[in-house]
Amino acid sequence: MRVSLEAAERFIGLYVRLLHYAGQQRDVIPPDMSFDKFLKEPMQVKIACREAIYLPAPLLDDFMMAYDDFLSVEAQKIVSAWTRYVKGTFLVLRHLKKYTIFLHSVSPANAYGVLGLTDDIEEFLPAWRLPIAIETVLLPYAGVVVCDGMISVYDMVIGPNMRSGLNEDYKKMKSAGRFFTTL
Repeated sequence: MRVSLEAAERFIGLYVRLLHYAGQQRDVIPPDMSFDKFLKEPMQVKIACREAIYLPAPLLDDFMMAYDDFLSVEAQKIVSAWTRYVKGTFLVLRHLKKYTIFLHSVSPANAYGVLGLTDDIEEFLPAWRLPIAIETVLLPYAGVVVCDGMISVYDMVIGPNMRSGLNEDYKKMKSAGRFFTTL
């Protein structure tokens, strides 16, 4: 599952502006780099800019103040909601009809029902590869949880015993009320 094309375009338009802003503020990219030039940068640069959004402290409020005159009320609400992000290592457990199940690796662990933006998550993380460990950011958007689209995959094998344990962990999270489809 994924959000609508219109919703994906709105998200990406805002998020790429935020990446550009964070990269400039945290010296990941030159402060005078134009937005158009930034769009042509490789994915590694954009991932570094994503890290700059959140560390050492999130720049979301600073971004909204800097772009206050340019962001619509709707865009401000969207970016403001992103303060409820979940960043880190996740185990992608399985794909369901409504969403893909992500298990967060922190304690206490939570499970999330996640949608893709422009593609179904299953298209780039096919079922035969699951479960798989990834690094990404989950964000609230349009009443659902989305992955920011930048995923780093860990090269590791998850055997049948661990896979069984993950399924049990997921069931426990659900019964404990720690499964979320919104943030």
